[in-house]
Amino acid sequence: MNQPNWKTSRWLGTAAVMVAAFAVTLLAQRDGGRERFEVNGVTSMSQILVQPTDRSVHLSVLAPQDIEAVVEYGEKSGSYRKKTDSVKVSAGKPAEIVLSSLSPNQQYFYRLQHKAPGEAKFAAEPEASFHTQRSPGSTFTFSVQGDSHPERSAIGADAFNRMYHPDLYEITMKNLRAEHPDFHIMLGDDFNVDPLFNRDMMNTAAVSQLYINQRRFLTIAGASIPLFHVNGNHEQAAAHLLDGTPNNAAVLSRSEEHTSELQSLAYLVCRLLLEK
Repeated sequence: MNQPNWKTSRWLGTAAVMVAAFAVTLLAQRDGGRERFEVNGVTSMSQILVQPTDRSVHLSVLAPQDIEAVVEYGEKSGSYRKKTDSVKVSAGKPAEIVLSSLSPNQQYFYRLQHKAPGEAKFAAEPEASFHTQRSPGSTFTFSVQGDSHPERSAIGADAFNRMYHPDLYEITMKNLRAEHPDFHIMLGDDFNVDPLFNRDMMNTAAVSQLYINQRRFLTIAGASIPLFHVNGNHEQAAAHLLDGTPNNAAVLSRSEEHTSELQSLAYLVCRLLLEK
């Protein structure tokens, strides 16, 4: 079988490796001389494509309230010949909807529809599109980001290193959406747990908030561009941190309910190796 013809994507955004990161939403604050972290939960809906193949793709949906969701999709804009089964999405818990029976090397258009329990009519999100895996040996494009580092803010009196700004990150995601590569790779340090880890303040709710916050930006591009991610050193998921308990940093940093649908980069590597 022909080997894939790699075509490196163009740099997108305002800085190399997209160091403009996501907005400060996990906030370190002083409370009676003691530091605490603000966990706000889910405040808006997001949709992100994951696990793309030549025959299917998953849509990860996160909503602030309980909803019933269904996806319509087809090969022409505005014409949706297929529809998924209805899926119940619990408030604050990501759920995956599988778009199956797709054709290889084909562009698809889709629309997420949702309603609250007991409502009669569905409300539609804006149409988005994606491309299934291209034929082996053909050209495809991808984009890369890494080192978001939300703690290195360019906002506020305690700004550290002025490494990112949420407005720049939003612009970057919009530029990425306009380029519309076949998939997007997150190389790590996008869900930095250091502010929690260094103060022994890690817990499931706080770590999950990191993923919730990032989705606000990832949905801008991720609704049309499937994502792959891998942990960096600042995710504190190293094996030497495992101590046999469920509450250690290496386990908590995985935030299973959120990382399960943001498919690991290893998945992509395995697919490419199998196609050689």
